[in-house]
Amino acid sequence: MKYFISTILAFTVIVFSTTSVSAQTKTKKASITEGPEIEAKRSSVQDICGYDESGYYIVRTQKRDLFLEHINKQMVVDKSVEIPKQKDGDNPMYYDYTTMLDGHLFIFSNSKDSRLNKMTLFVQSVSISTLQIDNKPKEIASSTYENRRGMMQAAVYSGNLFSHSISPDETQILIYSTNQEKDENGALPTNTKFHLAVFDATMEKKWEKDIKLPFDPSIFSVEQIKVNDDGDVYLIGIEYQEKSDARVSRREGKPSYTYHLFRYAANGSDVLEMPVDLKGKFITDLQIDGAPNGDIIAAGFYSEKNSFSIKGAFYIALDAKTHEVKTQQITEFETDFITQYYTEKEKRKEKRKEDKGEEPELYQFRLDELLTAKDGGVTLIAEQYFVNVVTYTTYDPNTHSSSTHTTYYYNYNDILVINFNKTGQIVWKTRIPKRQCTANDGGYYSSYNFSIIGDKIYFIFNDNPKNLFLKGAEQPFPFTGSKELAVVLVEVNSDGQATRELLLTTEKGDLIVRPKMCMQTGAKEVFICSQKSKVYQFGKVEFK
Repeated sequence: MKYFISTILAFTVIVFSTTSVSAQTKTKKASITEGPEIEAKRSSVQDICGYDESGYYIVRTQKRDLFLEHINKQMVVDKSVEIPKQKDGDNPMYYDYTTMLDGHLFIFSNSKDSRLNKMTLFVQSVSISTLQIDNKPKEIASSTYENRRGMMQAAVYSGNLFSHSISPDETQILIYSTNQEKDENGALPTNTKFHLAVFDATMEKKWEKDIKLPFDPSIFSVEQIKVNDDGDVYLIGIEYQEKSDARVSRREGKPSYTYHLFRYAANGSDVLEMPVDLKGKFITDLQIDGAPNGDIIAAGFYSEKNSFSIKGAFYIALDAKTHEVKTQQITEFETDFITQYYTEKEKRKEKRKEDKGEEPELYQFRLDELLTAKDGGVTLIAEQYFVNVVTYTTYDPNTHSSSTHTTYYYNYNDILVINFNKTGQIVWKTRIPKRQCTANDGGYYSSYNFSIIGDKIYFIFNDNPKNLFLKGAEQPFPFTGSKELAVVLVEVNSDGQATRELLLTTEKGDLIVRPKMCMQTGAKEVFICSQKSKVYQFGKVEFK
């Protein structure tokens, strides 16, 4: 995930009046079933782990404890089991995540042995009927490390030496683990090493492979891992230039990094490793996947300026057997599309840039999803995200003392939906206007949930009710996480046409939907979680 933090020595207050939504009727495209409100102090839903015919499985925190819970179809919690605190010998085990694979529920935890500089990943099975957790953790991966970099140290303490990916059909899971141990001569590694292991739905190992890449770990990072339904693994890595080379590239206006695509076939007979070259353009985001027609698809965004903005999108299709490039298309966005929904201030700023010969680009968009079609076409979904850090100092003349205060403003703005056909041509692109700006909450109620219902994409997010009446390219009003708000449903049809309707209203003080804590749980169903202060609630949206 990419983000950008800007520091502003100023103080900004956003004020807006509420607008009644009585003139806007609720959508007829979906209905909502809500469960009872549940009161629990210092409690929050941490994750939606899976679902089956009986209901939904979640993990909830309460104070320092973790609970695995089942919500039935009436949206009532009917089972709740505390996740026990365990040890690996003398070392405490820390909870990582819970996931469901083809009807089987598993809990993953890790432990750290500081004497051996080793981390271990464990898995435990969970009874679906009782939610009782197997008390015999099974070791499935281990990783060694060296405390030579602050970034590595942070990864160790957060447990991020391990990553995972679940196949789209939810029958397999990939466990990725790094390896940073010294060689037999006691020297730090000069190659990037990691281990891949793919397990089936009962956590039996299907295949594994040790990978060694010719990149120093200090200049190479793995950005994305993915496993498909056949057990093939796709990976994206970024190779950064050495500092002196990077300075030369910046002076010449060239990227100081290179994206690399990797694919490791399940049977071990085929390996793809290739750099991505867009003829000197800056790749700002990239994802990879296997298409149903057998091709390997890579698509994302590029810039002419830097690694934080977007000038257009690109599409690459590779033959899975020969690894030859079948299609490569680079498409520049029109100026009208880039400057759509600009404020008057932004328009003036852009005009000054144009006077200097600079062309406009979109800023701070991150690529969230790459959706592949049966014929090899893809759809990209991206969102603008950045954090403003506002710092100000107050002075007390009586005590001659001063104090400094910092506020973090989390901005989740417009959504981009870009659709390519199998030849890499952009068929349509849609920009959904959205302004979400909240303070010191990590964007708790911001961003969006998306679902695929038939041939349409639906987005659910919290919005300012005034935006239900936007016309044309009018600048959207901000949602700030308080006062009156509307939960909206945006439909994007197969032609890229977007329509915004009211899903439900939330009055001041009521529960607020958490879009990032929602999940599509059926062909026509989305499970939603709402929360405010010490009260939370579950519900489901059923599409007609």
